Amino acid sequence: RAAIAAIILVFAAIVVSGSRSAWMGALLTAVLAVTAVALSAPVRRRLRDAMTSVDRRIVLLIATGGIILIAVLGPALVARFVQSGAIVRFNLWLPSIAMFLDDPLTGTGPGTWAFAWWHHLPQGDVPIVVAHAHNVVLQIAAELGLVGMGAAAVFAFGVVRLRRRAAGSLAAPEIAALTLPRVALVGQCLFDNFADLPVIVVGVAFLLAWVESAIPTPAVGSPVSRGARAAPA
Repeated sequence: RAAIAAIILVFAAIVVSGSRSAWMGALLTAVLAVTAVALSAPVRRRLRDAMTSVDRRIVLLIATGGIILIAVLGPALVARFVQSGAIVRFNLWLPSIAMFLDDPLTGTGPGTWAFAWWHHLPQGDVPIVVAHAHNVVLQIAAELGLVGMGAAAVFAFGVVRLRRRAAGSLAAPEIAALTLPRVALVGQCLFDNFADLPVIVVGVAFLLAWVESAIPTPAVGSPVSRGARAAPA
């Protein structure tokens, strides 16, 4: 019950935040969660057992609260969604692509996007002060080029490999708790940039440390560590 309440509170906070990038992250997370439940019979069985143990009055209360929330905030959320933010982001992404095409190998340099994108504005457009490209992939490409994109790909591959090595030692709730936030962050980073916020960086580091702590390691003094070959006699 506590987990269900926490999930509802988190999604409610995301909705009322008005952040469209957060909405996208939540949408991707919800799609992944529903897909995982649909493809996993054990997960479906556990979820069904959990739902049968929940008081129907709680379910009715949650449903009623959701309907009231939609009725009260619906018009404001729709107005927020159709605002010109998408057009602004598109006008930031095009110069980012142009920056990458100008120097595809190394980009314009770390931290240069905030002023370098002005040089790629259409003639007559007035530059505005924007800290980042509102898209992590495009900003990496613009500032660091193929070198930075290659490094990012290596990092992503390392995270996936770390997750696979730890999978056998993690319970299903832990796997969900570690996977869903990363999916949400990926969705947000397609429309925003949170890499320069310490709280986000520390949060990602915490998740990675959690995964790494689950990887079995050979005991100190063991004759052969995992993956190593014994010396020939």
